[in-house]
Amino acid sequence: MKNYEILNKSDRKRRIKIPERHSELAELLGILTGDGFMNYYPKRQAYIIGIAGNKLKDLEYLENFTSKLIKNLFNLSPRLYLHKSQNTASLVFRSKSIFYFLEECGFPTGRKGEISIPKWILENPDFFKKFIRGVFDTDGHLCLKNKEGKKYPVIGITSKSKSLLFPIKEFLNSYGI
Repeated sequence: MKNYEILNKSDRKRRIKIPERHSELAELLGILTGDGFMNYYPKRQAYIIGIAGNKLKDLEYLENFTSKLIKNLFNLSPRLYLHKSQNTASLVFRSKSIFYFLEECGFPTGRKGEISIPKWILENPDFFKKFIRGVFDTDGHLCLKNKEGKKYPVIGITSKSKSLLFPIKEFLNSYGI
């Protein structure tokens, strides 16, 4: 049995559920890949999962979309923190079962560094589309460029991880994007 299959007392009491692998979960993993983190703090016995964003630009997205997505997936409402000394907002939730489940789904703990897309997402085009949506919502951009006096739209995703960007590029190219 896997670590997340046995809900601990706290997770049972909060009625946390562990979902099947599907497109909403793939989208959450895309969001986590862009702006998320997952760490275990042994001294406090704390399993923390969070998503950080700009307090002005991302607050509505965190509150109205991401928070509801987490609630729908895990039956858990994350806590929203507005950091007064910084221009950031964070959605944070704590659960040992969800922590191990997300790790099993392919999301790394600690520093993300060179992050890759989980195989179960790569193998399903519908899951991959949702994953890309999550990454784009957090690390994507749309801008207008001048070329020969005309403006044209350019979309992009910023990441230092080639093992993340290359499969996304190949997938989008296969759709003529």
